Amino acid sequence: MPFATVATLREALAPGGVLVILGCYRQRTAADYAVVLAATPVNAAARLTVAALLPGCVVRRRLFWRYLLVFRRPPEP
Repeated sequence: MPFATVATLREALAPGGVLVILGCYRQRTAADYAVVLAATPVNAAARLTVAALLPGCVVRRRLFWRYLLVFRRPPEP
């Protein structure tokens, strides 16, 4: 998902709102695994960018090649 889309979704959240992103991709070929290996440093950088866009978000790996990102917009004081 493009970072601009993530920023737009973040801004659209009401105070106390929750953004949940469930991603899924299954590696099937040797080329898929090579891309995963090559993308490891890029994924680390992307995770830092997401953390800056969505401070306090939680990213968890799930079964069957999935990940779950949860961001809660803080309520207004």
